[in-house]
Order: sequence, then structure tokens, then C-alpha cells
Amino acid sequence: MKRSMGNKREFGFLSNMLARMIWAVSLLAMLASCSGGSDPVPSFLVGGTVSGLAGSGLVLQNNGANDLSISADGTFSFTARVANGGAYAVTVNTQPSGPSQTCTVTSGSGTVSGSDVTNVTVACSTNTYTIRAAVSGLTGSGLVLQNNAGDDLSVAANGTYAFTTLVASGAAYAVTVKTQPTGPMQTCTVTGGTGTVAGADVTASVQCAAAYVLPTTATDVSLGANSVLVDGNRAYLIAGTDFKVVDVTDPLNPSVLGTVNHGFTELRVEPQAIHDNIVWCVRSSSGGMGAATHVFGVDVSNPANPVVRGSLTLQAATSLLSTSSLIYSGYWLVHDYSDNLIYVINISNPDAPSVYSQWGVPNMVSGGPGRMMVDGTLLYLPCGEDETLRIYNLANLASVVQFGSVSTVAEAYGNAVKIGSYVYVIASVWGGGSSMQIIDVSNPAAPVNAGSVVVNNGAVIRARNGKLFLFEATTPTVRVYSLANPLAPAVEASSTVTFSGPTATLSITTLTWSSADWVGNYLVGMTYGSAAAYHGARALDFTVN
Repeated sequence: MKRSMGNKREFGFLSNMLARMIWAVSLLAMLASCSGGSDPVPSFLVGGTVSGLAGSGLVLQNNGANDLSISADGTFSFTARVANGGAYAVTVNTQPSGPSQTCTVTSGSGTVSGSDVTNVTVACSTNTYTIRAAVSGLTGSGLVLQNNAGDDLSVAANGTYAFTTLVASGAAYAVTVKTQPTGPMQTCTVTGGTGTVAGADVTASVQCAAAYVLPTTATDVSLGANSVLVDGNRAYLIAGTDFKVVDVTDPLNPSVLGTVNHGFTELRVEPQAIHDNIVWCVRSSSGGMGAATHVFGVDVSNPANPVVRGSLTLQAATSLLSTSSLIYSGYWLVHDYSDNLIYVINISNPDAPSVYSQWGVPNMVSGGPGRMMVDGTLLYLPCGEDETLRIYNLANLASVVQFGSVSTVAEAYGNAVKIGSYVYVIASVWGGGSSMQIIDVSNPAAPVNAGSVVVNNGAVIRARNGKLFLFEATTPTVRVYSLANPLAPAVEASSTVTFSGPTATLSITTLTWSSADWVGNYLVGMTYGSAAAYHGARALDFTVN
């Protein structure tokens, strides 16, 4: 009995001790909880400032993640916070473009220490690039190039050369020829020389070729005809009632291959176009009055025996066809400037030509013909009194529509010449004064008059090897314009041509007619003069030195 009581006392003692120990442990846990030992570790923002930003697309990262796009200078903070004592590393994930820039991070890495990080700096600067010129064909000396009207670069031989001054991304560059080479004389032309620097170096192409040096005295051969069409090494002449096929391989010594009577007695009969060995001719009423206007073809497949094929009456009277006609897509386009029309003639059957369609062009009557020029599917026509260059879309010859137009500032009755993205026309003011108008047709639906150059008594122009030949209106003077800068044509050579024989007031502007052409260094075409010896078809030597 006593032992049992002792056991109970012993058990109670142990139970009390266990309870006290449990209570003590709980108390310690409570104390630890109250002291904050299980609170989360504090975290802080990481950021700084961006300066010099001009481009777009800058993206920063922290610790290789948490992309942050920056669009302008100023302060920034990443959205993800970094725990106290944790590392941070700010880097550039994507550099800006447009303009291309390089952004550099300073104080971008470290350990967070009890507060936000605000001293990261990102400084951006615009990249600069090298402008180069790749020169080919250079044989002369003294070539000097420029970029942006400065930074002269002398070039002594073919190769690729760099301008000294770097150009910032987004800035313009313009490579031009300051001084053309001499010994021998050359003309160097720049291609791809203007634009805006993007994110890479730029290399322009400079191609050099022999310059035109015009003679002061031309070798001159009369071909004894009233009109002429040149095609390759053959000329097709009309002298009175005769149609002649002439070999002009050597323009100084032309030889007649064959002759046929074309059947018309009037003076104004002209060969104007050739297609599939058929030479297409016009017989136009003189002065816009009198007999009917006809077109007809002459088969020259056998040059020793030309044969007159079919004819077509276009107008009963009063029509005055111009010297402007051309072949396009197997059809013959003929300009009737007195009736303000362009005919599209179906010549698939040379024995029975027929009018396929026609369309009106405005204001051509008083000023004479505007000569047509085709490039691709577009036809360019200066409309004189209208003071307009009109562009027509020939994609559908059954229904030709105007594609675009632009003012020529003054009356332009001559021809249009297209080189690259520019069309050049001569505009003249009654009473004196001429200019070469430069039309930007890179968007032909909305052409723009991009500038002009004053020309001396300019009348009409034609092109050869990327240059412009200007023929003065009242004197036998020819000027050659270099297009090294297409917006600023510059005279490269000039000559007033004299001839042996009787003194004559000679007009050589008709050498620009589409029926004229070069045979070697000779320009074979028409001239008009006060002396009979200088009136008619002839060959003039324009030697390339």
C-alpha cells in the first residue's frame, strides 16, 4: 500500500516535469516568433538613369532576365526586386536602332545593401560609319571625290577608298565628283552615292570612262535626201519620190543598196520607224493644209530591192504629223500634233495597216511636236503650250490612260530624255531664255520637278552613254553635259561646229529627232540651213577622244 502511494507520487512528479519542459519549449518558440526570426528577407529595387538615347528598341536586363524596354532618356527601375545581400547585374540586351546606337552600362553590377540601387548609368551614343568609294575604269589623273560637299578624297588608281570623316547613323551622305581626271580626260559617274546611313558602312560606285571632247570642225557628209531614218549601219532615205536603202557603215562613204518609188510627190514624206524589216513612213500635209495624210510601209528585207507595201489614210486634210513616232509592243504609235492625237496603228499585216486605237493629248498645235519616249510600259511626252510633261501607261493599248504629269515651268516642245530616275527636258520662254528641267520620276504616278539648270539658247537634247548632248537652236553648237550629279548637270565639253563650203545659218537641232542616230562617232540625221547644201539628211562627226 505504501509502495503504491510512492509510485503514484513518482509518476505525478514525472508528469509535472514533462509538462514544464513542453511549456518551456513552447515559450522559447513564442519568444523567437516575437523577436522576428522568421520574417522574410527585405528586397529592393534596382535602377538608374539613361542618357543620350536617340534610337528605338533599347532593352535592358537585370541578372539576365526581367527585360525592360526604354524609349527615352530618364530614370528607370526593374520590376523584379532583389533581396538584401543579393547580387544584381544590369546589361544591354538589345541596342537601339534608327539611328543605330551603342549604349554602355556603368556601375551596373554589385550587391544590394539595405536600400534601392539608383546609381546604374546607361550612356548611349550614335554609331558612326565609314563612307567608301569603289573606283573603276580610272586611267587619268587628278580625280577628287567629295562626301557631303567636303572631305576631299584624291584618287590615283582603281580601288576602294575611304573618306576620312565618319558619318553618324541616320545622317545623310552624298558622294560626288569634285574634279574629273585628265591626261586622258575622263568623266567619272557616281552610282549609289546618296542616301542615309543605317547601321553599316556604305560603299558608292565610281565608274570612269573616256570624256567627250567635241571637235571644233566636224567632218560633214550630205546624204542628198529630205528625210532619214537610221537603224544600225543602214539609213533609209527619202529624196523626192525615191525611197533609198543606204549603207552607212562608213558614214564618210555611204553607198546606195536599193531604191524604189514610194508614189507620193509632196515634199513632206518621212521614214520614221522600222519593225520586222518594214520601214514605216508618213506622208503629211504641208503646213497642216492640203492633201490627205497617209502612212505606208516599205519592205526592206531585201535591201537591194525594197518594195512598197500597204498604206492607210489617217486624215482627209489639215493634219500635220510630227517626226515623233515609235514602235511599241508590235504597234506603231504616231503623234499627230495638229489634231492633238496619238494613233496606235496595228501593223501586224503590212499590206493593210489599221488604226487600233487613239487618244488625245492637249495643247500641242502652235508649238510643234513633242517627241515621245518610252521606258518600260510608260510613255513620256512634253506637251508644249500646256507646259507639262505627261506620262501615259501603255499597259492596255486599247485604252491608254494618263499615269502622271508635272509642270515643265515653261513651254517644252522638244524631247524627253530619261536617265536613271530622272527625265530631262528643255523648257523655253518666248523672247529668250531656256532651262533644262530635271523631273524626278522615281514615282511616275506623282513626278516631281526636282530642279533646273539654265542653258544657253538650249533647244533639244539626246543621250549617249549616260551623258546629255544639247543642240542649240540658232547656232550649230553642241554642249555635252556630265551627270556625275544628276541634279546638277555640268558642261563637260562645248563646240560650235564649222563646215567647209558656203556660209550658212545652220540648225542642227533636228539631229535629236528619234529618226537620227549614231553610227560610230557620227551622228546621222537632218539639218536645216539657209544654203541648199546644208538642208537635208547628213552625217556629222562627233569624235570621242
